[in-house]
Amino acid sequence: MNRGFTPHHQKAIQLFQRKGGINPWMKGENIPKGITPKPRLLSRGAGFTLIEILISISIVGLMFTVAIPVSYSMYKAYKESLEAEKVLMLVSSLRRESFLYSKETILDTKEGRLVVDGTVKDDFKDIFIHTERSIVFYRNGTTSGGRIVLNTKDNIFYINIDAPFGGLRLTRQMEGQGQRG
Repeated sequence: MNRGFTPHHQKAIQLFQRKGGINPWMKGENIPKGITPKPRLLSRGAGFTLIEILISISIVGLMFTVAIPVSYSMYKAYKESLEAEKVLMLVSSLRRESFLYSKETILDTKEGRLVVDGTVKDDFKDIFIHTERSIVFYRNGTTSGGRIVLNTKDNIFYINIDAPFGGLRLTRQMEGQGQRG
């Protein structure tokens, strides 16, 4: 019967077997002397100390001080690229309409605003737009080509229009790059 148990444990096992498998300690009766059940209370080491909580809060605060400025600058760049894409969509629609309706369209800039066939387009108030020369979309679907420079608050975008077929590309000047020809 001794399977490595102490004599006190052996008495408890015998008592348990005599009672028909019912644990007498659960009822609080006939507990052999020298054996006391251990209460199941939380030990003193459970939980977090104040220092651990303060260190965790400071680490989270440090992560936010690094992540928030980066996220905000990415958000601003995204908003500015959306504005540049609106200009690209206008140029694309002008190219398509000149071919569909067989009319010549002249695209130019004046004082930072886009001018289409002599009419100023005020849809893009937060962007300074500049072309080196007038860009013409001919009635047969070809173009003279050229480049449109878009200056937003923090970024510079280029719309390159390839001659003669009018392929469009929107690119952004990366920081540290000079203006390319």
